[in-house]
Order: sequence, then structure tokens, then C-alpha cells
Amino acid sequence: GGNVLIPSFALGRAQEIVLILKHAMISKVIPFFPVVTDGLVNAICSVYASLPEMLGKKIQNFMKHSEQPLFFSDYIRGARMGEQEAILKDTTPKCIIASSGMLTGGASVTYAKGLCDEAKHAIFLSGYQDAESPGRRLQELQSGDTLEFPDGTAATVKCRVDRFHLSAHSDQGQLTSVIKNINPKVLVLVHGEKNALHALREKLSSKYPITCPANSEIMSVTDQPEWVSPAAMAKMEKKKTLDLGVEMNDTSITVDADVASERWQAFVTGEHTATLKGNRLIIRKV
Repeated sequence: GGNVLIPSFALGRAQEIVLILKHAMISKVIPFFPVVTDGLVNAICSVYASLPEMLGKKIQNFMKHSEQPLFFSDYIRGARMGEQEAILKDTTPKCIIASSGMLTGGASVTYAKGLCDEAKHAIFLSGYQDAESPGRRLQELQSGDTLEFPDGTAATVKCRVDRFHLSAHSDQGQLTSVIKNINPKVLVLVHGEKNALHALREKLSSKYPITCPANSEIMSVTDQPEWVSPAAMAKMEKKKTLDLGVEMNDTSITVDADVASERWQAFVTGEHTATLKGNRLIIRKV
């Protein structure tokens, strides 16, 4: 009998939610109900719909054969300019998808203020909430607590609050799979919550030298990692350089190396080009 607000990231996430709801209604998984999008969501939906060749094949086929708009329909529409107050006063149960996803600004804040103080309404968070964001504070509040918004206003929260995990990022399993496929010499873990980064480091530390620099810390790629496993240390200490004999004159360069490796032997034989960059000599096989 109430309204559901889904604060959403305007790019990608909002469109995903619209299509999830649209498919569920068409498939009769859930009943049909009005859906209203607002804020930057509307503009980006228009951009998506104008670039069908950049979308997935399934969506391209839908747009080609259904002759219907990609996102909007008789029961899904974009809010008009200045319509927010009328939408909130309308007693018809509906779903509102509005930016921004963490309630830090935009249309979602306006709707949250109008809905959060009644138990019949709900706010469904659909993604990551930064620790300092109103969305995270809302997620942690109890019914009857007060939520402060970025503009300094506050409201009592009596509505239902739930979270749905629609992450746009890879999870730990997917990240470790990518790392194993690349098989790097050293890992530097950045842009993540401290506990998550250290959990990932513990999982991979037996195979790779890993460091987790602090925010704003400047580091060199040649810096020694914080901790290195015995296996990784042996890999690091393995000799990777080769003593070469190089003779040069005005017209030619000769490279000589006493090695058994077929790869090095293939490199040192034949013709080469040499480029002097500062005090470094760059030698390439022709």
C-alpha cells in the first residue's frame, strides 16, 4: 500500500534495475505496478536507448523486434520537471528509481525525505554505501531513529529499509581468478576498504609479494613489499639479469654472451638496432 524508493547510481545500475523489474512483470513473476524514474537516471536512459549498437545482443534484439522503447512503457515512465511533490502526494503504490545511490544528493534525497517517516513505505538500497554516506547511516539505523541529510535537514525513519546486493564490482573469487591468470610478479592492492584489502592479501600472500599502500602514500614499483612469502622471495631473488659483452663502433654493434639458454642465444645472434636514451642503451633484435 506504500511507495518504494530505490536510490540508484544513475549510470548502469538504474538501467539494470528498470530492466529487472520490467522483465519480472512481463514474465508474471511479480504483478504490474507503476515505476517512475527521476534525476540523472532519465538522461542516461535516453543515452543508452540512442546507442543500441553498443548494448548486448539480447537487448539489441528486443529493440529491433519489439518496436517498443527499451526502458519506458505504459507502466514505466520518467518523471517530468517539477513533478516530485505530485508524485509524493499521489497515493497510488509505486516504485521510484532516482539518483543518487548513496542519498548524497539529487532526486533520491527529496523522495527519501517524503517517504521515510511512514511505515507503509520502503527504501531499498541496491549497492555499496560509503561509510560516511547518508545511505550507510540509513542502513544502520533502527526504526524511529533520525536520519540527517546532506543539506542539514533531518527526518525520523519509520519506513522499511532493505539492501539488495547488485554490485558492479568483481567479488573476491573473480579478482583472484584474474590475478592468477595474469600471474604478476608483485601485487599492489588499492582503492578498497582496509579489511577487504587485507583479507585479499592474506588469501594471495603465499604466492605473490603484496603491499597495501595507505591512501595518499607515494610508492615506487621497486619498493620492497611489506611481506613476502618464502616461495615469492625465492622467485624475486632468482637471477633475471645477464652479463653481456657489447662492442660498438660508428656503424655496428656486436653482442656476445656465454649462455646456454636457447632464448638468449637466439637474441644475441643476428642483427640488432641500438638506441641511446640518456645513459641507457636499448638493444632490440631486428
